[in-house]
Amino acid sequence: MLKKLVSAIMTEEQFWEIIENSNKGDYLKNELSKLSKEEVFGYSYWWDYFDAESYNQALWAVAYTIGDSFMKKVIIRSAVRN
Repeated sequence: MLKKLVSAIMTEEQFWEIIENSNKGDYLKNELSKLSKEEVFGYSYWWDYFDAESYNQALWAVAYTIGDSFMKKVIIRSAVRN
């Protein structure tokens, strides 16, 4: 229910665009400063959502084994979406 309400404020795709535009977090403050309070709430929701979803032993084992930070992002993002 909350996920549907938050998606009206900020979609999952918008969340990932902010992450991508932040240059691995270096410019995250700059990206977030462009958002309304409601959008920051949406961003925070998605952050917490994906953070909770990523606590999966099998997922982290694969990411650790691969070792490359870009591939970790791809694997985690793909696994969380599915």
